[in-house]
Amino acid sequence: IFEAKANYNIAYNLNRLFVYKASCHYVKLAYEQYLKLHDWYRTATCYNLLAVNYKSLQRYREALLYIEKGKNLLSNEQEIPLLTMLIHNEAIIYLKEIRYELALQTIDLCITLREQHNISTILAYEVKLEILLKSQCYDTFLNLLHEQLTQPLNEKQRSKLLYLQALHAYETNNLELFEQLALSIYPIFKRY
Repeated sequence: IFEAKANYNIAYNLNRLFVYKASCHYVKLAYEQYLKLHDWYRTATCYNLLAVNYKSLQRYREALLYIEKGKNLLSNEQEIPLLTMLIHNEAIIYLKEIRYELALQTIDLCITLREQHNISTILAYEVKLEILLKSQCYDTFLNLLHEQLTQPLNEKQRSKLLYLQALHAYETNNLELFEQLALSIYPIFKRY
């Protein structure tokens, strides 16, 4: 099990350094070892990291394949956080593939599961807002954005939502609001 953990940690750190192909190599070694150990949870975790790597490499079909494999391995309540991460990544891939309706359905499932199990939904709502913005559902986008801005948020979370609002202002040609929002969030983004 030590070798599997080491390979996974190497893969994770390579992913964080944006070295996706090498990360894929090490995470495949890890999942093969976890499969032999019948450790389904850690195997699904490896599949999630593979999906993230393939998504970053814009190899969406492979990413979706590993997401499906990971979802098929998870079956109990303690695995819901990992399941929602897989579903979250699946929605992002559909967004990248410009399959907005499917992306919206998928992120809504993620949000529902997270709410049912008291797991933070802020990242899922950020993805939902991005889907609504890209699909030009501006009224729904603005309603959800204002709802999310009333939630307790840290500075980084609030700035991400304001960034999406700035993108909306730009897309709807409200350049004065765009400039105002961009200037207000720039110092925050510099810190992170």
